[in-house]
Amino acid sequence: MLGEINNTVKPAVYTQEKDWDDDPHRMFIFTNEAVLKKIRWRHFLSDCEQLKQDFSVVENRLSEEVNLAKTWLTENYQDVRDNFDPTVVKFRKKYKIIISADVLDDLSEMEVDDESS
Repeated sequence: MLGEINNTVKPAVYTQEKDWDDDPHRMFIFTNEAVLKKIRWRHFLSDCEQLKQDFSVVENRLSEEVNLAKTWLTENYQDVRDNFDPTVVKFRKKYKIIISADVLDDLSEMEVDDESS
């Protein structure tokens, strides 16, 4: 599914330049595999410059996704709160211990053997 979506997106490169702790940094975002095939390693920056698009598209899409995620979380949280039943108890595995009557006799015999040795 992701591959199908990526093939329908217009080929583009989005770049953002930032300085983190006085260290220059450039982030590259490629829209799909076809874009990467067009870029040659020796001419990386010039090839990226030809396909460069405005980074505000990425920022807008990111804010949309964040808002969608917040909406989804709020709706599902409210659904859980509405349907919560405190009388429901979490399943726990029950352990059964089965002991035959002869086991205790064997244990007492082992103690006698240990004391005699």
